[in-house]
Amino acid sequence: MLFDTDPIGRRVALAAGVGVAATIAGALARPDIVGRASERLGLYQPDRSETWRDTLAVQLRVDAQAGPGRAVFFGDSHVAGLDVASVTTGALNFGIGGDTVRSLAFRLRFYETAKTARAAVIAVGLNELAGASPERAADMFDDVLKAIAAPQICVCSVFPVDLTMPSVIAKFGRDMNHRIADFNERIAARTAAHKAIFLQSLPQAGGLPEIWHGGDGVHLNATGYKIWASRLRDCPVLQA
Repeated sequence: MLFDTDPIGRRVALAAGVGVAATIAGALARPDIVGRASERLGLYQPDRSETWRDTLAVQLRVDAQAGPGRAVFFGDSHVAGLDVASVTTGALNFGIGGDTVRSLAFRLRFYETAKTARAAVIAVGLNELAGASPERAADMFDDVLKAIAAPQICVCSVFPVDLTMPSVIAKFGRDMNHRIADFNERIAARTAAHKAIFLQSLPQAGGLPEIWHGGDGVHLNATGYKIWASRLRDCPVLQA
């Protein structure tokens, strides 16, 4: 009996349209298999950390075991910290901290559940906006939508940040919430064109209140997550 010892590397190779044997060698136990194989194929993005690559490898092992009809959540650290089981049954959390629109579009090609899920939730964009204009970030978002074949898709707005905190201003700039609002408007239009649902995750006006974040002005605390989870539960995409 033959065993497929490298399903992750095989997916990377197939995504580029080349043979497995000519491209991938090694076993699933090698945590760098995704990064190295992708580098050879000209697909790997050097701005992603080793932790990001290792997390992707682990998630693809979970993805390989998941059957069709699941609800999948993709995105950055906001998604990674969400209790998806409290939102809907049969949910899988594929959030990775530090994810950008571009890196999410890159990794989506490797997930079988992006094709077989009953519903997909997307929440990404803040990290992209730290270095890209809202227009450019929204243009890249089209690649995310095209990579998901699930019949029901919910796209979440990017949360505002707390600009009363000097550390947040230093990292993102004083106009960050304006750029976030601009980006949200752009992806809302693209979501509608894709016949998906756009969800206003949190109120935009006034920035992210201190009572909703964990002290860094960016990431939600338990209260903030409860509000977002409640809005997600009301989304028609996740009520099937």
